[in-house]
Amino acid sequence: GVVTGYGTINERLIYVFAQDFTVIGGSLGEMHAKKICKVLDMAMKMGAPCIGINDSGGARIQEGVDSLSGYGQLFYRNTIASGVIPQISIIVGPAAGGAVYSPAIMDFVFMVKNIGIMHITG
Repeated sequence: GVVTGYGTINERLIYVFAQDFTVIGGSLGEMHAKKICKVLDMAMKMGAPCIGINDSGGARIQEGVDSLSGYGQLFYRNTIASGVIPQISIIVGPAAGGAVYSPAIMDFVFMVKNIGIMHITG
């Protein structure tokens, strides 16, 4: 599962997505990816920062290629947003595989001490 939205910090517009590890390990499925991509598209359109709160075990394997395609769409948006809007990632738990690659190409990555972990796989 993922929750997306927008709001303000110090009166500045921001967009945010937060992965929910309690829903299938926060794994990225087709709809999960579409929601994150939509919030990144909106952030780019408005020229506002996007903050990702990452807590994901990686791809939702039971969705197969659809899940992996979602990562491709997400990475594409990360790259076109690079240098256009600030992209900030917060690793609040274990992140593995594709869940690590998106934060790795964002502008800033913050990790919760002794809890946030990034595992490269593949």
